[in-house]
Amino acid sequence: MLKNTTGKTMEEDSLLTSKDQAPEGSEGFNYKRLMHFVDLLVEGRYKEQMELDALIETYTELTKFFPMFGKTLEYASSDLIEKRDALIANRKTLISHGIISQDSDANKYLEDFVKVEIANGLEFANGENNDSILRGKKIK
Repeated sequence: MLKNTTGKTMEEDSLLTSKDQAPEGSEGFNYKRLMHFVDLLVEGRYKEQMELDALIETYTELTKFFPMFGKTLEYASSDLIEKRDALIANRKTLISHGIISQDSDANKYLEDFVKVEIANGLEFANGENNDSILRGKKIK
């Protein structure tokens, strides 16, 4: 369970209440939820251990936020969706190929995950081309 700088999970955080309603047209955007995960990323950045799950959740919440601005930020939202989906797919691929394990730091922290990708020449894997990139590679 991800905890913020106050040591609370999102569910425990007293700032996240049922009255934190999303603005009309934002399809479930929750500012407090976004800030909870941004807080985790900032804290992790200082420790050089940004949590992958916090990044994925931040991307997800931002994709709910950007549509509130109409077409202006439509591209930014679609780009975040692509990046989030590629990150999720790459993570699953690395686990399924035995490159990282469920309980490894590379499955938990962004910096460790990226190091594994680079060490194995997988930094261009995008979720769609994972198998073709991995085919014939000697895994480190």
